[in-house]
Amino acid sequence: MTAVRFSEARAIFATLVIVLPSPASGGALIVRRKGQETQLNLSGDDPSETSFATFYADCVHEVAWR
Repeated sequence: MTAVRFSEARAIFATLVIVLPSPASGGALIVRRKGQETQLNLSGDDPSETSFATFYADCVHEVAWR
């Protein structure tokens, strides 16, 4: 996945990632901003669970599969 940079899309101020219900597991959303990195596990215990994450548009983000 390619991150959207704020300079490329000035009208965008945030990104919303929605993880729809799925029996799949593993993987993490990695978000980087201003020298800090956060890894989010958005998979739930219940396969019918929906998860989401939001972050500023100038963050670099990627999905890492385990």
